[in-house]
Parts: sequence; structure tokens; C-alpha cells
Amino acid sequence: MRIASFARALWAVRGRFVRNPAAAPTDQQPAFPPDLFDAAWYAETYPDVARAGRDSRQHFVQHGLSEGRSPNAFFASDWYLDKYKDVASAGKPALLHYLRHGVTEGRDPHPDFDAAWYVEEHPEAADNPLLHHIRIGRHRGWRTKPAFDVASYLPSVRPAPTAPAGITVDIIIPVFRGLEETRRCVESVLTDSERPDGEIIVVDDCSPEPELPRWLDEVAAAGRVRLLRNTTNLGFVRSVNRGMEEAGRHDVVLLNRDTERLKAGFAG
Repeated sequence: MRIASFARALWAVRGRFVRNPAAAPTDQQPAFPPDLFDAAWYAETYPDVARAGRDSRQHFVQHGLSEGRSPNAFFASDWYLDKYKDVASAGKPALLHYLRHGVTEGRDPHPDFDAAWYVEEHPEAADNPLLHHIRIGRHRGWRTKPAFDVASYLPSVRPAPTAPAGITVDIIIPVFRGLEETRRCVESVLTDSERPDGEIIVVDDCSPEPELPRWLDEVAAAGRVRLLRNTTNLGFVRSVNRGMEEAGRHDVVLLNRDTERLKAGFAG
């Protein structure tokens, strides 16, 4: 498809956004919603255009569109094609696809633009969240994606919940390799003075490391854990199932052998 055809197609897409849709599109008069293109941003982002003395808007329609260049800071053509492989395989320019199909399909125009979230926050932007943000949202300082809340990814500072009275919680730890990781995991649970009543059930899944079974035998002989030993390697799921059968009607907490308690009362 020739670039002129792209221009005419762009002019036809969502014509209600074009300030003068009755005007005939030409290669000299770019054919897309005018405020979708940021000439200053384009010139700064692609300095080769300015060095060549080309008009930014004209260059985008005649060359930039097919070269995968972006029209503004909120639409990333290369990212769009990389994220949506069906668009890239169809050989369509990213912007053209977005305007024709991507908007109604709820596709994101940029890695930092969550279209679904933006529309949820601003329902009036449903017709075209990208254009809405360019015309209104950015001038009001609206975000294009949820704020990153660091606290959500850190250990909680709230007190650990208290288990109901009379509850018994067995902690099941399947192990196969890794003496030091297993030792740290088991010791961290044993030193938790606030965990509910219950046993620590360690399932040795036929470990090939001699030092690990030897250490498990020691802590089991001291009465610190209940040790189950598989005669053949059963894998994590079947080892967990064996531990749960041993726990009977008790509640259980499942731990990987590389898990360590961060604060007291984690099993409550």
C-alpha cells in the first residue's frame, strides 16, 4: 500500500475526530486527527527530520508512518508492533491499526498507557482514550496508568493476625535438595514463638544429598519436626499430599524449603 493510501485511510478513520473531515486529504496535508500529531515532539525525537529541513507532519505521513515512527509521546509505534504480533505480521502501520481497530479492542497505545484503567477512571474517554488524554487528560495532569505503590511490595508493618482459639496448624515442608536453605527454613519456623499449635511436617522426597537426610534425622530425633521419607522421588505435589494426609483434619501451611519467616506469627 502506498503512503498516499495510508493518508487517505487515516483521514477516514474515526472521522468525527478530524476538525475538517470534508477537506480532501493529500500528501501535503496530513490526514489524521490534527492533535494526534505533536510536531515539536516529533522534531526533537527524530532530529534527522529537522536536519533535513523537512516539515515534521509531512514527513510523518510520507515516511515516518511506514518507518514505524511515533506521532507523539503517548503512542509508541515500535512497542505497539512488538506487543501485538498480529499487527506486525499483517504489515500494517501501528497508528493506522490502533485507530481502526486497537481503540475498540482495548489495546494499549504505549507501555505506560493502560487504556482499560484510564477508561475506568475517566469513562468519557471510552471512544478513544489516547485522543482524550492528548486533548484533556494531560492538561489536567491525569495519569495514564495506576500509580506504583512501593508499600504494596514490602513486608507488611501491620501486626500479624491472631489465629482463632483452639486451632491447630501443621506446617508442611517438602524437601529434595539444599541443606542450608532447608535448615534456615525449618529454624525460622521453630523460632516463631507466636505460631499456633501444630507440628512441622518435613517430607524428605528421597534427597540425593546425604548431608540433608542426616540433618533431618537429627532434628526429627530431637522431636523438633515430624519427618516423613519417600522411598522414591514423588515430586512436590505428591509430597505435599502425603504431608497433608499426615496432618489429618488440621489446618496446614505449605512452605518451600527456601522460605524463611519474616516476622513472628506468620502462620496465624
